[in-house]
Amino acid sequence: MQEGMCKNCGSIVYVDPKQDNCHCLFCDCVFPTEEALDIIKHPEDFEFPNEEQPEYTGEEINPQQSKINANLNQQVEKREKKAKAKAKPKYAVESKQLPDINLTKKQILSVVAIVAVIAGLFLLITLPQTIRRDNQRVEITDRLKTELSEQSYNEALDFNEGFAISRIRNSYVDIISAGDLSKEDAVDIFETYCKTRADVMNIDLNETNKAYNDVVLRISMAGEGGFLIKDQDLSDLANLDSITELP
Repeated sequence: MQEGMCKNCGSIVYVDPKQDNCHCLFCDCVFPTEEALDIIKHPEDFEFPNEEQPEYTGEEINPQQSKINANLNQQVEKREKKAKAKAKPKYAVESKQLPDINLTKKQILSVVAIVAVIAGLFLLITLPQTIRRDNQRVEITDRLKTELSEQSYNEALDFNEGFAISRIRNSYVDIISAGDLSKEDAVDIFETYCKTRADVMNIDLNETNKAYNDVVLRISMAGEGGFLIKDQDLSDLANLDSITELP
């Protein structure tokens, strides 16, 4: 027996090359065996019309194919039984109904009042800090403009578009430079910012952890690259290799 392909539906048919015709069990098409063997060699060259065929009631043409199909069906049944045997047991999940909480109007008002008090306390604590932080940022930025106004790289800094201060302690600075800055420039900007911030926020410069090490300065240059100064003191920056170069 050899594999062939039905010229009508494209199904695999097993044919006996010695017989003139073959029979497709899927669509009942009866056609020459040689044609079935030719089609399977290059099925992409053929179109399968899948037309309805008259029911074939004649003598079975290729009895071996029936045996093959029967074996396939038996294998499928065995696999299905095996899969059912290995099926995981289903567990019934007990659904618990939440108890109805019938609150009186007075109780509801009490809950609302408690939530309002908590929200009010939160705003009372955080709002002044936020306002103070924002005012400090404005003052630091204004002073920094003045401090850097006489520097040669001042034209490369845009305080309106390329300058941002973040974090509650105003300890993170992002600068986008339109020009090329050197590591020496980065150290100078870092030192100037730290001193200005310390003056505005009443930080003792001798407390290096708060005045310098707490500050992160990131400079991105319009062309490519940049610098990152993080967890550094002025004494550390004497070695320019301690400055991280950004790609």
